[in-house]
Amino acid sequence: MTQQQTFTPKITWTPDGWYALEDDEATKNRRDAYAKQLKADGYHVSKFSHRNCLMSHGGIGSGHPHIEVICNCYGVNYRELTLEEVLQKTRKYRHQTPSVHPLR
Repeated sequence: MTQQQTFTPKITWTPDGWYALEDDEATKNRRDAYAKQLKADGYHVSKFSHRNCLMSHGGIGSGHPHIEVICNCYGVNYRELTLEEVLQKTRKYRHQTPSVHPLR
């Protein structure tokens, strides 16, 4: 079963009532770190990005004014590897390791 995780820039509200938006590179780095962790845990990972997404924050009941921000969003689709994929990977790497003859 394929799962998905998306990463949007973090918005923090400043004391003077304005907001600060996380840097685009920082958002991408969070996504890449998550994808790297998933690969280490044995998942098949594919990364994607959506340019110029409309994000909405604040509004009624939040204590902050409603704002709409156009930003880049990043994401990861991931699923567990099948047995065939695991075997294929192990075969691939086994042929890359140099063979050592005990008498040499």
